[in-house]
Amino acid sequence: MCCNSSKTEIMIFGPPVANFQFKFNNCTIEPVKKLKVLGIMFNNNLKWTSHISQIIKKASQGNYSLRILKSILPKELLTKVIQSNFLCHFTYGMPIWAGCLTQSDTKRLETAIMKTYRMVCGDFRKLLSNYEVCRRVNLRSFNSLRLLNDAIFLHKLYSEPSNTAITIRMIQQSFYNSRFPDRIHFFDASHKRVGRSSFINRSKLIAETIPFIWTDMSHATFKLRMKNATPLHL
Repeated sequence: MCCNSSKTEIMIFGPPVANFQFKFNNCTIEPVKKLKVLGIMFNNNLKWTSHISQIIKKASQGNYSLRILKSILPKELLTKVIQSNFLCHFTYGMPIWAGCLTQSDTKRLETAIMKTYRMVCGDFRKLLSNYEVCRRVNLRSFNSLRLLNDAIFLHKLYSEPSNTAITIRMIQQSFYNSRFPDRIHFFDASHKRVGRSSFINRSKLIAETIPFIWTDMSHATFKLRMKNATPLHL
C-alpha cells in the first residue's frame, strides 16, 4: 500500500503538542483538529459536537421533501421513507459515538428528530407531548434509538464465542449481589475516555429495560424482541 502525501492527514488525540510536525515523502504534514473517517467526524479532544452538527445538517436537508411526501404517501410507506432517508443519519456509527455525548449534544439530536416528527404529524404549534408525537408517527426518539442500538450491539458482543470471559463478567456485574470492583470500559486512558459509560453501566440500563430472558437467545430473535420491548420514547 502506497500513501498519497497530499491526501494524508494526522491527528493527535489529547492535549495539543507544541511544534509537532510529521514528515512523509519530503512533505510536512500538520496535525488537524477534525478528521472524517468513513463519514464519522472525529475531533482531537474526543468530543462529538462537530459530528452532531454534521448529522443534523444532513438529516434536515430532506425535511421539505418529507413534508411534500406526507400528502402523497400512505403512513406506513412514509414511515419507511423516514427510517431509510432520515433516521439512517442518526443511527450510522452509533456504537462509536452515541455513548459519549454530552447532555447538550443529546438534546440537539432529540430536538432535530422531534422537529421532523412534529412536521410529519402536523403538530406545528407543539401542542402534543414528545411521547404522543412518537406514538402518532410510530417512530423512535433519539434516546430510544440509542438504547435499542446499544442493546443490539452488546448482545452481538455477548454472542461471540471468543468473548465468553467478558460476557460472564458483564452478566455478573448486571446484578448487585454478584458485583465486584473491577469494571470493563470501552477505552480508558488517564482523564481521556472514548466512552463515558463502562460496559456494565450500559448493560445494566439495557437489562432493566428488557422484560424477557435474553442470555440464550439467538441474535436475530433478540433484535426482534428488543424492538418490541423498547418504548418509542424514553
